[in-house]
Amino acid sequence: MRHLKFLLLGAALLPVTFSSAAFGQSREPFEAAPQGPLLKNDVAGARQAYPVELSGVRVGPVTVLPSLTARVEADSNVLNRTNNTRGDVFVVLAPQLRAVSRSGDAMYVLQADAAITRFAKLTQQDRETFGLEANATVPVMNNIGLFGRASFDRRVELNANPGAGELFGSPVGYDQAEGQLAARLERGATRVTIAGTVTRLKFEDLRVDGGARLDQSFRDTDTEIIGAYAEHSLRTGLILTANARYSFIDSRRPLVCCDRTAEGGQALAGFRADISPLISADVAVGYGFRNFKSPLFKDFGDIMWRGRLDWYTTRLISVSLGAKRTFANSGVVGSAIVVLDDVTAQVFYEFRRNLNLVATAEYGHEDYRGTAITAKNHIAGLEARYAVTPQVSAAAYSRYHDRSTSNANLSRTGKGVEFGIWLRSAI
Repeated sequence: MRHLKFLLLGAALLPVTFSSAAFGQSREPFEAAPQGPLLKNDVAGARQAYPVELSGVRVGPVTVLPSLTARVEADSNVLNRTNNTRGDVFVVLAPQLRAVSRSGDAMYVLQADAAITRFAKLTQQDRETFGLEANATVPVMNNIGLFGRASFDRRVELNANPGAGELFGSPVGYDQAEGQLAARLERGATRVTIAGTVTRLKFEDLRVDGGARLDQSFRDTDTEIIGAYAEHSLRTGLILTANARYSFIDSRRPLVCCDRTAEGGQALAGFRADISPLISADVAVGYGFRNFKSPLFKDFGDIMWRGRLDWYTTRLISVSLGAKRTFANSGVVGSAIVVLDDVTAQVFYEFRRNLNLVATAEYGHEDYRGTAITAKNHIAGLEARYAVTPQVSAAAYSRYHDRSTSNANLSRTGKGVEFGIWLRSAI
């Protein structure tokens, strides 16, 4: 396991490149489950108004797909504070460029994205983020494929993000570099994917009220993960699923008191199936753990789960219910693990083929293990999504959010209302 880095360095010997992942989680190297808002793609809320692939611009053997998204948003409590709330309006300009090349069954992808955010009054919250990624899928034989990706992202940790730091201030910026190699075997009704991933996280200082800067480097980590995902389809239509991963986490700049170096993992098993013509389910249950090098952190172990139930009530209405327990790195000094329990309900209404209304209600609970700190999240929102043409889409939304805690040590809590509109154009 410790030689995983050398395995990834050997990627130069393979005709593959790599792509990026979101903070705190790795993207699946191959599609492991249906993608999108619902488990089926031919139901209200998931149907495409214009089910055609964008043509892009051909440059020799490469198809280039540029897009630009512009957003205008308002938040009555930008900093997520209980007292002295600050509202503001901000704009976001987010270009993206994606280049795709195919050679037989092999596919190569390069992608770059950026976002520039500017606030009307709270200029300390201004930010620029970007991501660079590449990935390739290369078949080796009829039933074996190789996947590789690499990425570099500069992102920010939002104020209301579970696991965020303890104090008020600017959004904490971080750099994430990641590489992955994976292999997939398909044989009959069985598919198995094995992947190795290396991730480096580096956090910038937090700028607090008054201009002081607080070091966040105690959160910097190098993480190596070896993981596997398997699914097997039965003749009844039931799909059995299992996934497991084992992680090595090295704390690069630990505090004297609190070295977060650890080993851990997670294993889940479950199924995905159409219970009836109108109901689909995806359920998995298992166990997750993390054992720490420092005796100051108590080793963690607990039951993990995820579950999702979709009910296609009518041809124009779909209902999705979901629940999951996960764990992530904590931004609180005295806690290395935050356990996240989340329950979500969504209703999709296809008002017209190109106009969808989505109502969302969400409850989340955060438990910062090793401390008495907990937090609760309540979210309710409504969004209208409108496909103007195959190349142009727009949306408007409103959302109520309330993050609360009984412990004064956890800031970035409070309630507020958000409104926003966005417009996206692609070729």
